[in-house]
Amino acid sequence: MAEKAKKKKRETVKVPLEPTIISKMGALEGTELPGGDFDPKDNWTHNYRIWTCYGVMMPEQNHGKISISRTGGSRRTGLKISQVIRPDPKVRRPKHNIDADIVCKNDVLSTPVNWTLESRFTGGPAYEKMSEVDYSEKTKVNGNKIDLTIGGKNYSRNISKTFTADWTLFEAVQRMDFGMTKTLEFDFLEGLTVFKPGQKLSYRDQLPVIWNDRPALLHRFEQLGTGVWPYEYWLDQQHRLVMVVTGPRAYIWDGQGGAI
Repeated sequence: MAEKAKKKKRETVKVPLEPTIISKMGALEGTELPGGDFDPKDNWTHNYRIWTCYGVMMPEQNHGKISISRTGGSRRTGLKISQVIRPDPKVRRPKHNIDADIVCKNDVLSTPVNWTLESRFTGGPAYEKMSEVDYSEKTKVNGNKIDLTIGGKNYSRNISKTFTADWTLFEAVQRMDFGMTKTLEFDFLEGLTVFKPGQKLSYRDQLPVIWNDRPALLHRFEQLGTGVWPYEYWLDQQHRLVMVVTGPRAYIWDGQGGAI
């Protein structure tokens, strides 16, 4: 009897994720770094693939995409967020769409002032709507409180004056100085919904990396705090955010934004 062919053992990932490692895994193939001038205070739209590592050297792990659009003003900035997590029948994961419109202060952390958030799932053989788990909220910051309207009901919760959110920080970090010596301290709303206090953000270093077989010099900001994976924000020389890594997940620059 012929011996059964042994499965090829996959190489495990033994170091923290960063652009060079992710490139070695093949996850940056076909992804070019953007070129040209960039002013983070202008109006812009950035698209990212949402990629996840399962501990082995595998490239095909794109789980979704996110688009962030900025519209600047003299006193306020508007951000429009559109995120899609693709369905996965193997684990019965439905398609998940999140859309948010956020108004922020023009301060160092892009502190949210008010926002609307909609979360929708579609699943089943024909991707039917799953209205029983749909979620929407309308929120306004009022001093040290945020007032929420969810499903026609009003709620309030306390919050510190120094806070931001993950998606608003994607915008804010692009306006921060490379080499800044100050450590920013703040509270954090993950996904605009989950409160994570005691966060710190600082400039860490600049690092030569390999991006899709090409050398690049990127700058890294690092966020550490309570109840979150560390966040590393990777920016190009023009202050454009090209990658965010948090735990096993990475948001990878995707140019015009493609299908998932």
